[in-house]
Formats: sequence, C-alpha cells, structure tokens
Amino acid sequence: MNKMVKPNYAWEHPLFLKNPLYKRLAKEHVGIAELDSEVIRVEVSQTRGDLMVPDVYHVHYFLNSITGIDEQQQPILGKHHVVEITFPKNYPVEPPKMFVKKELTGTNIWHPNIKWKGAFEGRICGNIKDFGKGFDLYQLVLRIAEIIQYKNYHALHTPPFPEDGEVAGWVVEYAERNNVINKDKRIVIDNTPLIKGQPEDDSYQVWSLQSPGTEAPTSPPADDGFALSMPAPEAPLPLPDDFFSDHWTAPSLDAPKPETPADASPGAPPAEEKAGPFKLRILGKSAAPANRESMIKIKKKED
Repeated sequence: MNKMVKPNYAWEHPLFLKNPLYKRLAKEHVGIAELDSEVIRVEVSQTRGDLMVPDVYHVHYFLNSITGIDEQQQPILGKHHVVEITFPKNYPVEPPKMFVKKELTGTNIWHPNIKWKGAFEGRICGNIKDFGKGFDLYQLVLRIAEIIQYKNYHALHTPPFPEDGEVAGWVVEYAERNNVINKDKRIVIDNTPLIKGQPEDDSYQVWSLQSPGTEAPTSPPADDGFALSMPAPEAPLPLPDDFFSDHWTAPSLDAPKPETPADASPGAPPAEEKAGPFKLRILGKSAAPANRESMIKIKKKED
C-alpha cells in the first residue's frame, strides 16, 4: 500500500504567520505523510483556506473488527473500515472529531467506545482531550487502529465511560466471560502489525469465529487450551482501480472553499445542541426579605 506523498509547504508564507491554525494543520499533514503501513491508508477529504491545508481526512483501515453480533451473541467480522477525522476551527483547543463512515463500507463497528446507533452513530470516543499537546494525528490514527483491533477499549461504567452502553454490556457480560475479547488476557480480534516492517506482538491471542454447526461457548475455556477454529476471514470489498490517488492534490485556487465550521461538512452528523440561557419565572410574591430599616419605619408609622 503506497505511502501518502509528503507535502512541501512554503513555511514562510504570510498566511502561515497570520493564521497559526493553518500552520498546525500543515504540520499534521506532513506528519501523517510519514505513516508507512500495509493496512492503513490516509486520504485527504477536505481542505481549508487559500493554502488548501487538509482539515478532514478519510482513514481506511484493512483490519478485522466486529461489525455486529448474531442471535447467539457471536461477533460478525468485517475487514474494511473508514474513519473520518475532522479538525475544528479552534484546534488545538478543541480536539478532532472522529466518526466511522458507515456509508462508505456498509458496516459500522461494534465497539464500546464507538456509538452504535442514534443521532451520533459512528462517533468514536478516543479519550483525546490532550490531543495536540501529548500526541498528534499520526499517533491518533494508530490509536484508532488499536480500537478497531480491540487492543484498546473501555467497557466499564467508570470515567471516561463507554460511548455505547449496549455494546459495553455485551463486552462485560458475554465477550470477556467467553474469551471473545479480554484486555487482561490480551485476547483481541486482530493482531496485524500497523507499521510496515514491525514484528507481530506474540503476547496477544487472536479470537476466531467457530466453525459452522458448533455451539457458542458458554464458559471461558482453560487458559492453556485456548484455540477456536474458523474459516478464513472474508475478503474486503473490491475497490475500483482509481479509488486511491497516488498523491495528494489540492483543490483549484480559482474557487476556494469557504471557511465553514467542520461540523457543517457534507455527511457530518448533526452537531449536539447546547443548552441556551434560560430565565426562571417566579410566580406570586417575592420570598426575598424586605430591607430591615424600611420595615422599622413602616412599623412606627402604623403605631
């Protein structure tokens, strides 16, 4: 899988000096272009301003993950997933938004830290409040990959809390008990190295679907006998020859895109409504005590 061509920015450009956001986004672009992976492909989806620096990426992951469960609570696997990463206008004060793009692959990801359904379906909670300070887009792309592989998940009802309670319940009540996935035992859905040339971490065990006709496990197998057979995983959906471009090309400068909030990009989920200011209307007389001196004067006049 070809690497993204490293962009060559003119860092002395006046717009970089005038707008720090452009420079930060350009640095993220240069950094992610260094990613060399056989299973991850990063594409520029949208750019910002006259410098055409990317602020929306589509990241294609060719990794096994759970795309749902069947009637027996058994996982259904899929191998191609697309995540949209959007940088907001006030980045890095606000971290990027991350959504699984179900419309591009036909499947969502069944994970406790990914919203399974509802108005914010596909939203990924990566616990990235310190993004831009402690780590960058390159590291974020790898963190999402580990979420997809189930090497990284949080299913307990404790801070930072699961994104989807239904999936979290399945993980705690079924998956961990039946050794489908288990962080403590290092049982995962996929153990493919994310970086080209990186050796496989043999401390992980990879769960596999059972052969057709066998019953679902009802109790955890012994640690020394963990082995479930399965048929070969399904091949990813065929893609057209021109699906991936060989290099990043900025849109034409003749018609630059207006700078709009990232939430308004096409296909983005509706923004969460923020509670506005409200007024409390008090019926009847005020319960606040009157001024003490005024009460004394009124009392004397009545006497």
